[in-house]
Amino acid sequence: MLFTKTNIMGIAAAGILTVSMTSSAMAADATASASAVVGAPIAITQAKGLSFGSFAPNATTAGSVVIGTDGSPTYNVVTQLSGATPSEGEFSVTGQGAAAISVAIPTSPVTLTNQDGAGTMTVASFTSDAGATPAFNGSGNFTLNVGATLTVAAGQNAGNYTGTYQVSVNYQ
Repeated sequence: MLFTKTNIMGIAAAGILTVSMTSSAMAADATASASAVVGAPIAITQAKGLSFGSFAPNATTAGSVVIGTDGSPTYNVVTQLSGATPSEGEFSVTGQGAAAISVAIPTSPVTLTNQDGAGTMTVASFTSDAGATPAFNGSGNFTLNVGATLTVAAGQNAGNYTGTYQVSVNYQ
């Protein structure tokens, strides 16, 4: 067979046509489904503020007040006074029922500032009762209790000290 320009083009066109016909003959289409389940967003509210109660400092020796996650106070080198009741910080958390969560409490000290004059105190060693594997109950509720240690200077200035701290709850 003698190959001319016309023959080569004809052979090439036939090859393309054959490949094209073979490809479409083996193609198939399918319709697929897609879905999503949106869980409840996490909401957290403070039910009870962390309170170190009322106390008097020692004039010459620094002390501390420790509040447990159950609200129990321990006064070290300070004298408990009547007045403000000590309590743990309590948070009501809602979200998706039975979902695992992570809880973050402060790892760095926070400062309380005297609203009645000069002075600050430091809150540190935060603790929580979240446990190793916290999770919402079946209804999507979780209660978080927080305790901490307040450092009191010798002769600490009298007054009403306030400050804030951050608690975070996230889905695992």
